[in-house]
Formats: sequence, C-alpha cells, structure tokens
Amino acid sequence: MPPLDADLPALSRRPAANGCTCFKARRLARALVRLYDREMVPGGLTVGQFSLLRALLPRPLALSAMAREMGLDRTTLTRNLKPLIDNGLITAARGADARVRLLSLSEQGQSAMRASRTDWRRIQCQIEDSLGLERVVALHDLLDETLATIERDFDSALAVKSDTQGA
Repeated sequence: MPPLDADLPALSRRPAANGCTCFKARRLARALVRLYDREMVPGGLTVGQFSLLRALLPRPLALSAMAREMGLDRTTLTRNLKPLIDNGLITAARGADARVRLLSLSEQGQSAMRASRTDWRRIQCQIEDSLGLERVVALHDLLDETLATIERDFDSALAVKSDTQGA
C-alpha cells in the first residue's frame, strides 16, 4: 500500500516543523483559557469577557473599531458582547452617525473589572512564575511578531470583515 501522502506534490511531503502549527497554537490557547477561566470564577467573568471589558476601559469604541482591535469579525464580536450588554456591563448607544454603534463600559462593568482584576493578575503571575518572566516576554514578542508576519504575508485571507462604518 502506498504512503498516505504519496499523491501529494513534493512540497507537501517535506518534513513538517514537528507538527501542525495551527493545532499547537489552538491547543495552547485552549489550555490557557481553561487556566484563566478556572482562576477567574470568583470575579464572575471569563477571560474572554474580561478581555472585552478591558478593551473598553480606556475609552468607548465603535463596534467596528473594537472588532478590528480584538481581531474578530463584527458578527462574532456582537455575539460575544450580547451577554455583557444584557447584564448591563457594557452600554451600546448610537453615535453621532446613526449607523455607528458606540460601546462603553458601564459602572457595573467597571465594578466587574475591579472584581476580576485580582483573579486575572494572580493567574498571570502564576504563569510568569512557572515559565519564567523572560520566557513569557519572549513568548509575547514571538506571538506579536508572528501575528504581524501572518497579517502581512496573508493579508487578503485574514482581513477581518468590518465595514468602514462603525455600526
């Protein structure tokens, strides 16, 4: 019986870099989300919710601007924001342009951030202690560089769908 990849072009059969990059990145992301979520239970937010609230902490954002900043398409962001809006943690109002939906952190959202910040910081410090601060800084640098390279080299395939409007 011929090898499974015998009919693939030679480039496809070259040795891989010790596995699938996407699988390894997703596996790491899932493990980190589980760790953060477990530690953040007392504050009442998941790490994903915490990240969304944190994006609004310095200033209100139009939905499209927030989608770009978070690297999400508007539909996914809207779905993720819905429980936070429904629970009064984020307010959504029409901007000066009626097509723009302006998101801001409510007083309740600020309280939720304060309640979860200690939990987030605790797990962040545990990870830094476990891996070592230098390795965490190097990992962050590598992740930032990798994202920038992928966005540059595969821009058309990765462009997050968002209108020029802020709706």
